[in-house]
Amino acid sequence: MLQYEKIFVKSRVWIMKYKNIIVDSVMHLGDLIQASTVATLLKKLYPGAKVTFLVQDGLQSALSLCQDVDDIIPYKYKSGGDVLNVFRYAKKIKAYNFDLSISLDPRVRLSAMMWLAGIPTRVGSPSVFGWKPDAARYFFNRYIDFKDYDYSSQPAAFNFQQLVLRFAGEENNPVYMKHIIPRFRNSTPDEETAIKDFLQQDNNQEQDIQNLKVAFCVNTVSSDRNWPVNNFAEIINRLLASSNAQIFFVGVKQDLERAQAILNMVEERSRVINLCGKTSLAELNALFRKLDFMLGLDNGLGHFAAASGCPTITIFATVDPGKYRPLIDTGICLKGFAEDSKLSAPPY
Repeated sequence: MLQYEKIFVKSRVWIMKYKNIIVDSVMHLGDLIQASTVATLLKKLYPGAKVTFLVQDGLQSALSLCQDVDDIIPYKYKSGGDVLNVFRYAKKIKAYNFDLSISLDPRVRLSAMMWLAGIPTRVGSPSVFGWKPDAARYFFNRYIDFKDYDYSSQPAAFNFQQLVLRFAGEENNPVYMKHIIPRFRNSTPDEETAIKDFLQQDNNQEQDIQNLKVAFCVNTVSSDRNWPVNNFAEIINRLLASSNAQIFFVGVKQDLERAQAILNMVEERSRVINLCGKTSLAELNALFRKLDFMLGLDNGLGHFAAASGCPTITIFATVDPGKYRPLIDTGICLKGFAEDSKLSAPPY
């Protein structure tokens, strides 16, 4: 009991220190969703603190679904340069008067930006994604090493949380031993209505609430992580033949062509609705809350569905599911290969 009280007192010392925090989280959708858990942890460590995220422009709407993120700064950038842009954003960030910055995926331009903004405490670490250390580390005045922690096999969310806990000196505090899982806020009535109206519009009838409702995400930005279209078509045909299922293709506009190729091989096309590129992320959150499960690939939408509370089945063609799996108890990961139809199910 005395030891726990000392830990609690130690925590209170840190709790009182930071009130205005920026989290550098310029990354892709799936990693950003996992990074959002840091906001919840920071709120626990520093009650009353304002937490702002710096994110890739275009992903603000995804992060706005996370309740513990107070503000979002969208970052527009060009790969491979644009030094003047670093100074412009540093000036913008300086106006916020942040007292702490935490870089979750250290890059030179971003860490330099925090230094130029005059943030007094700037926290960084080796990249949890395995990038080699570069000059970014010299812009931090608190560098957290993972010498006794194996981040190579852990989900990004857990690694990000470990970074924050080590900075706060709380990595061994039993109060924070339970990992935080990404979860989105509930949908608003307007978002629920938008999805209901959209489905009626596309299918000309309201969906029977008793129908099995399944989403398919059939495309990724990397072709070596895709699964053959005929395999998806076979699964959909079997599902439609053996149940009263309603199928939804979900994704962005770039996924339309692949979804249509699969749809052309589906026998009962009237029971399939192609929503690729037709919903906002807020509407997609509302949709996922109505579905029985989603079958998808190794991409950000699997993490998005899991954060919405939708059970997931995820096909991993090239990487370890243990590290990149969507974080949901009702999730299944299948390890396979893009060039054939063989699949195995690891215990995740």
